Amino acid sequence: MDPLSITCENCGSSPLEPFVIRPVQTLWRCVVCDLYQKGLPPSDAAYESDYHDDYQRQLPRKLTTAGVRLSAVARTIDVSRPRMLDIGCSIGATVEMAQQIGWDAEGVDVSETAVAKCRSRGLRCHRMDGIRLPFDDESFDVVTSWHVIEHVENVQQTLNEWYRVVRPGGVMVLETPDAGYLKARLKGAAYQKFWAPEHIYTFRKHNLQPFLERAGFEILPNPVWAQVSLLSPSRAGYALIYRGLKAVCRSLSLSKAFEIYCRRPPSSGSAMSWRRAA
Repeated sequence: MDPLSITCENCGSSPLEPFVIRPVQTLWRCVVCDLYQKGLPPSDAAYESDYHDDYQRQLPRKLTTAGVRLSAVARTIDVSRPRMLDIGCSIGATVEMAQQIGWDAEGVDVSETAVAKCRSRGLRCHRMDGIRLPFDDESFDVVTSWHVIEHVENVQQTLNEWYRVVRPGGVMVLETPDAGYLKARLKGAAYQKFWAPEHIYTFRKHNLQPFLERAGFEILPNPVWAQVSLLSPSRAGYALIYRGLKAVCRSLSLSKAFEIYCRRPPSSGSAMSWRRAA
């Protein structure tokens, strides 16, 4: 790829500088907005076989993490039993935890293996092929996607599609690796564990937000604390500590990932109330 002939997908700047991680993967960094982009997409087969084995082995811990995440998401919604979609559901920890706290939840993933594991535990999960989601417009009160957006081939088209299935006033929450993470900045491409070969993009919060806004979302403040009443006492205590430490790490660029909370604006004339994150 000729760096003189390509422009940044976020800000339109050029040229981009090559960021060579390993022989089979190069990202292109925009020197203006710091977006790493245009990596080579892996085949769908890359997400089959043993890709999800570690997730399966760590399912109890993944369920605890999902509880922390969803108890924070709960601070941003005003529906007692929201319909939720988890995009990139993997083995279904988020879907399972959402069901445990009383939400109506289902998931999608590109991996047949992962979807089969979910269904074997009675979870409503579906395989998706490409960008299109198998749901009607405005179907969900909440959409979550943990460490997925860095894998997609076209960020803007993908977020436009995700916007389609969020109801007016509904919330979407993303988490993705943070290119501003201090260790990644210091070690650069040598920190190969951070720069995974299947990641086509690596964002910072300020260069992912414009993609979301172009899709039609409004950016919301991240909730600091969790709605711990949804969790068991042991998980509630963990959630309080986890959220507090995460806020500190983010402020010091010591967090490997960042979250973005956003919502689809309520339709005109809607009487829906909105409880901002606190």
